[in-house]
Amino acid sequence: MQLTSLLSHSTTLTELLFQLEMNRRVVIVDDSLYDIDSADNSTSYDMIHRVPSRAFASTKTQRGIRLCGPSGQIASCLVIFQGTTPLRPSSVTIHDDHLYVTAGESLCAIDLSDLHMNWHVDLLSGAANGVYISSTHSCVLAVGDFDMTCIGQSGDVRWATNVVDFLTPNVTIDGHDIAVVDDRGNRHVLNIDTGTKVVG
Repeated sequence: MQLTSLLSHSTTLTELLFQLEMNRRVVIVDDSLYDIDSADNSTSYDMIHRVPSRAFASTKTQRGIRLCGPSGQIASCLVIFQGTTPLRPSSVTIHDDHLYVTAGESLCAIDLSDLHMNWHVDLLSGAANGVYISSTHSCVLAVGDFDMTCIGQSGDVRWATNVVDFLTPNVTIDGHDIAVVDDRGNRHVLNIDTGTKVVG
């Protein structure tokens, strides 16, 4: 399963496409076509998932997700997050038939068999620098501007830690460590099992 293309950009719509096995695909859009509580949403999507968050935000992000097969659409959902975050390839990832999506200060896991939301968590400050998978540790790693969070694949937060410097999307996972480069070029390396800082 991989991101095969970034289909289109405009001021109102951004779309990502993931090609799955068995001729299935997932299309994710930054959906600003309808007001969040519009009655049109109930006809456009099979389900609406609202991701609760401790963060209050007057603006919200809407991610439209459509699961399609050879014969057409299988399921669809609209996921509503508190806060605004542009849709980027690094803010969405797929692993073991789950779609992990982040926006605002939250991360959620969507089941790719039916697009039901399995779990959601609040992060320290969000995941502006991406969401990554460590298969070795069966976890999801979310990298924010000043912090990192490790979440088990069942939604349990294993650890979360702040980093003093402003982090960048320059992230690598090597064995038992995750390394992130800050805006001054310094590497911050953390042990994935414990969250303990190894370097930086």
